[in-house]
Amino acid sequence: MKQHSELELNKIQTILEYYKDSFMPLDQQTLITCLKEIQSEFNYIPMESYPGIILLFNTSPQIIKSIIHRIPSLIEEGGPHLVLMCSGDRCKDKGAFQFIHDVEEYLECKVGGLSKDGMFELRTQSCLRRCAMGKNLNIDTTAYTDMSLEKLKPIIESIRKNK
Repeated sequence: MKQHSELELNKIQTILEYYKDSFMPLDQQTLITCLKEIQSEFNYIPMESYPGIILLFNTSPQIIKSIIHRIPSLIEEGGPHLVLMCSGDRCKDKGAFQFIHDVEEYLECKVGGLSKDGMFELRTQSCLRRCAMGKNLNIDTTAYTDMSLEKLKPIIESIRKNK
């Protein structure tokens, strides 16, 4: 777990105070919105934000983790990198299914699973809304277009080296 600076911790607190003082109900949808806002600051959900979220939303770490796992755009601190590939019709027409199969072989896991090294989780989504530029994928919050396995390999290896 990364130790965050005082400034970063204050950002988390400011976000949580906004939700505490707002007129929004403290329900699951508001919790999801709060998690997305925290992630927009850090590119993931810091573990240090959990205690404040738990108190504010009267929830548990397990609920937070299940929401993060259920929503592909949310990323947990220290979790595997999410490789989210488009399986929509337009990408399919551009060879997305073969590309998905090639990525499964390269990462040695099926869609819905983790790579052998545990660094990557492989998922698909029916549309990533960049149809004209397909085959599309996201790695965590970074979008990639017009992808091929040859373009993906150096990106994956760079992530592996920087871990």
